[in-house]
Amino acid sequence: MKLIHTSDWHLGNSIHDIDRSPESQAFLDSLRAQIVESGAEALLVSGDVFDTVNPPSWAQRQYYRFLASLQGTPCKNVVVTGGNHDSAARLDAPKDVLDALNVKVVGGLPRTEEELGSIVFELRGASGSVIAVCAAVPYVRESELRNLFG
Repeated sequence: MKLIHTSDWHLGNSIHDIDRSPESQAFLDSLRAQIVESGAEALLVSGDVFDTVNPPSWAQRQYYRFLASLQGTPCKNVVVTGGNHDSAARLDAPKDVLDALNVKVVGGLPRTEEELGSIVFELRGASGSVIAVCAAVPYVRESELRNLFG
């Protein structure tokens, strides 16, 4: 199994009002090319997809277009976990739609102990066979731990 592990994309970042969207797009284009060239079956994105909890709309479009662009590539599994710069709720909101694209999103910890199993799942290859088991653990905030374990 080949996989690519990334983090800290910080889409939506700006420096003194300088538009950095071309840089972000160049990174995403390069990442997609690496996935295709290497034949990677999985992409893991470990936090800080966005630079702020309320990213600009262009950054969100880049993110969703990139994920959609992976259809038809060797990459059959995408796992995205939230980081300290991300809004867990924002990442989790389109979870059902992204799940249809085989993009698993874990923006924040589940709210109950019974739901903890939802962050552990199988990754499947092109043939449908299990190629790995993933424990997708997002950035953990103290408040999430208090809510989960009292």
